[in-house]
Amino acid sequence: MVINSDLIVAGTITDLRYEVITVEQGAAAGKQAYTIFTLSVDTVIKGDPATKSVLIRVSGGKIDEKITEGPLDYYFTVSDRVLTCLQRGNDGIYTIPAYGVLWRKGSIINTALDIQYVISRIIQVMRDNNIPVSLP
Repeated sequence: MVINSDLIVAGTITDLRYEVITVEQGAAAGKQAYTIFTLSVDTVIKGDPATKSVLIRVSGGKIDEKITEGPLDYYFTVSDRVLTCLQRGNDGIYTIPAYGVLWRKGSIINTALDIQYVISRIIQVMRDNNIPVSLP
């Protein structure tokens, strides 16, 4: 996930909104719900987000006030502090690869570890694999 990610960033979730896409044909025909989170970035480990906020789209959300669930590990709440790997979509909105949420305050992920420690370990893995690091 570290190698294939466009961004590895830490920041705070500041907003969320719901999006419904209608697929006309194929196995996925029908309405599909998504949640789009706004992440205010304060630390960039890999990549260049170009702005201080990025949008993250995850499966699941609301269709006609009915909640549809996506992968529960990827749900955030406003004010969550997170460290995550992201992949940029063609529309500029990022998605989270499998196991891409590396640290989240208050989650089942091991937050007994300090976020700075987790960041330092990621940087070491990147350097060991000759992946450019955005931090000095």
